[in-house]
Amino acid sequence: MKLSVARILSAAGLVLGAALVLRFFASPPEVTVGVLYSDCPPYLATEVDMLSTAQAYVDWYNGKGGPIRLRLAAAPYRRDPAEAFEELCRRKVSVVLAGSVSELAEAAASHAERLRIPLVSPTAQTEKLQGRDDWFFRVQKPLSRTVERTAALLCFLEADRVIAFVSDNNEAYALETVRRTREAAGLTVEIVDADGDFASRRTWMASIPAPPAVWIVAAPETSFWICRQVRELWPESALILSIWSLSSGHGRLDEIDGLSFFFVENFDPWLAEDRGEDPFRDAFRSAYRHPLSMLFHYTAAAMDLITAAAEEKPRARGESFRRALAPRSIAGAGWSVALDAWGDPQGSPRVFRRDSRGVEEVFLP
Repeated sequence: MKLSVARILSAAGLVLGAALVLRFFASPPEVTVGVLYSDCPPYLATEVDMLSTAQAYVDWYNGKGGPIRLRLAAAPYRRDPAEAFEELCRRKVSVVLAGSVSELAEAAASHAERLRIPLVSPTAQTEKLQGRDDWFFRVQKPLSRTVERTAALLCFLEADRVIAFVSDNNEAYALETVRRTREAAGLTVEIVDADGDFASRRTWMASIPAPPAVWIVAAPETSFWICRQVRELWPESALILSIWSLSSGHGRLDEIDGLSFFFVENFDPWLAEDRGEDPFRDAFRSAYRHPLSMLFHYTAAAMDLITAAAEEKPRARGESFRRALAPRSIAGAGWSVALDAWGDPQGSPRVFRRDSRGVEEVFLP
């Protein structure tokens, strides 16, 4: 007996449907990670560093295979991230990586809340978003921990007079950390514009006595040039560099002969590269063969956090993905991050001293 055309087509449809279902469940679930980044010049270096690290991480992760497949969706903006965030929402991202500096993280957090998409920042320290049951997560310790350690360092140095070169950009971190540290240490800290004219600053520095301590809280490129001036004009001053100063391109500081400085951080960015095996870091260094920035390490940690949550709940969106991010602990070679239920890392940063001989940890009272 011959089968009717309708029955043949029906049977074929069932077979095709079954094949598609099998293929759906056999293929790793795809998780889309949005990257929101500002192309405004004051933030471009760190934002591009964050973006390029995230893209390299996705390529590396998908290349090695795993229980999920990552996809990156990037959206640039200038000052207001609203439209770019909504574009990521339309592209159905599960989570957004954003905010290489506190000011940008604060601007993006309200949109994460409004659109109900988790936001993970690699390096923002702002405390305006701390301890809240919101949509903001980070892998960098909050500002209060850095303030505490920096105040202890200034007291340890017995610096009764400090000149702080502070950028007008990223006020949520830069000016805030200096003001709060000044109060905590009870010391005289003079705040000077870090973004001023190079020649004028040199003339002014040459006209006054060198202070016992100089503190630089500015973008990496700006910090580099101020370091050169401090080394030339105030070589006896103790120098402290901020986390922001070291966030990208810290290897350039080795070009300044005789430079010595302190920094308050969660890990030593110079020695971390040689401390234990880290598959992504080692693959990146092998492929690109250039020094890894501090922002690289934090972005990789942020992607580790996102990936751990995605592997646990690959089809989660919104509230479900948000709850998968924290509390959670992640670790790599020479570092670990433990997030509490609010998505804030626990513990205190360490104090290091860097000079021509290398890096040593400074143990304060």
